[in-house]
Amino acid sequence: NPGTMLLGVGVDFDLTPTLRVTLNANQIWFENTSSVSAVRNQGVVDKNLGLDLSLSLTYRPHMIQNVVLRASGATMRAGPGYDNLFGASEPDPYSVVLNAVLTY
Repeated sequence: NPGTMLLGVGVDFDLTPTLRVTLNANQIWFENTSSVSAVRNQGVVDKNLGLDLSLSLTYRPHMIQNVVLRASGATMRAGPGYDNLFGASEPDPYSVVLNAVLTY
């Protein structure tokens, strides 16, 4: 187990009673990369994995929890450790998620 260290900051903004914006940023490191190097049978892997950034919008049209719509996006700005593992030519990974919670 390489152990993962994470240093992060996040903030919520309630723009209106029905709309919330959430921003997060996390720097991610391995504590020890020797096990990762051994399992992947490769040389030195840098400890710095990179910077994880995310944004989400939460919309509650009736100001209650019965209908909640959320859109979120995240990306990881690859650090040297990520590039060691997956190749520096790979684009930064990202995800986009849309979901709805409907409660009766």
